[in-house]
Amino acid sequence: MKIARNTAYLCGHFISDNWRVLASQAESQGWEQTTADSAALSINKNYYYGEFVDFLHNPDKESVSTRCHTKSVYPDHMVIFSKKVGKDATITLRDGSTTTVAVDNLQLWIAPFGIVIFSISIQMAECDYSETAEALQLMRDICHYNHDKIGDFIDMAITPVYNLIDTEAEGTAHYQRLTHNGNKLKIFQIIETDSPLPPSDDTRRMIYNIGCLMPLEEGASGDDSYYNRVMETGHISIFSDWSALALFDTFTMLSSPLPDFRRKIWIDDYFGMIYIYMLYRQSFLYHYNSLFRAKGCDIKQLEADILLFERRYCFDRFSYNFLPTEIGRAIDRSLELKESTDFLHSMVTQAGAVYEKESDDKMNRVLTLLAIITICSTIWDLFSMLNAAFAFRDEMTGFRIGIYLLILTFLIIYLVMHSRRRKR
Repeated sequence: MKIARNTAYLCGHFISDNWRVLASQAESQGWEQTTADSAALSINKNYYYGEFVDFLHNPDKESVSTRCHTKSVYPDHMVIFSKKVGKDATITLRDGSTTTVAVDNLQLWIAPFGIVIFSISIQMAECDYSETAEALQLMRDICHYNHDKIGDFIDMAITPVYNLIDTEAEGTAHYQRLTHNGNKLKIFQIIETDSPLPPSDDTRRMIYNIGCLMPLEEGASGDDSYYNRVMETGHISIFSDWSALALFDTFTMLSSPLPDFRRKIWIDDYFGMIYIYMLYRQSFLYHYNSLFRAKGCDIKQLEADILLFERRYCFDRFSYNFLPTEIGRAIDRSLELKESTDFLHSMVTQAGAVYEKESDDKMNRVLTLLAIITICSTIWDLFSMLNAAFAFRDEMTGFRIGIYLLILTFLIIYLVMHSRRRKR
């Protein structure tokens, strides 16, 4: 059995404060905005919830809102741009041999809260997966790019994305800005074999190795305890002709040869809708966890952002059908969205408690000051009445007598309280 086709999407994300500026920059650099027509939207809504489809396909591209904590604008739905590449890139492997990767196109999803997700579509045909895995490792490791090995890929796929945020930087180290939440590009890959899949256990081991970007040779698999854990939480096996595995950094579907319409569903729906949406949620959670740690952050405004995000852009269920739901749940678990959400809520609660305590302390200080002013005013009025009631030779005599009486009263109260404490 050989790998007949590998269709892969390398994904990252960055932050942009103003989507209109970014959109204008993209258009000036040859990117084209894409929107689904009404017929396609109507068909999609037979399988997915209407608000989920509307959010992802941006039916109203003029709809904008104001970000709470930075006062910048962002789209209310995803705004999608694409750029055709259609060229082959030569990748030099570690042993000096080369392999060819077809770079098809680039896509950009500009989303609420300044989060921008991008994908690079590549294809390899009739490939040895050991070479494919190494090529993918070289292309995804954005912090350690070697222009001598993958210069074609950088020029075709990475530079056009990076030029949207910076056209002046030189070298490859600055490309790390394209992985705001990590050091590698995430991978969604559809692997088609040239024959039916092997027996179940062999298929499981094979997809595990592919998902971890390891060679397929015997003995290349990792530790059994880790293997059992990830297969329990991330493996999707429903039909005999395909199997899928969702990991933190990769999503892999392994299949016998696919008809065109099924491949299109995996690309347009399971990648273009579900996986991209899950990456958006993960990116938001990572970004706002970081913002809460920033010095001088506006806690109340961040809380308002999170409330808006959860109210408008978190879809607990997004499909009427079981298969998209199962795939979404597996991706959710693999990206650890629940853990990140719980941690963010914990930080919000702690930050809110600190904020309330600081507010209470400020209010107590204000109330103490008002109490002192009130006491002083009362004493002044009392002493003024004492001066008016008795004909003292000097106007200050009454005030002096009153002060002496207050001191004597406080001294008596102190001695009484002190003696009671000693008796205890």
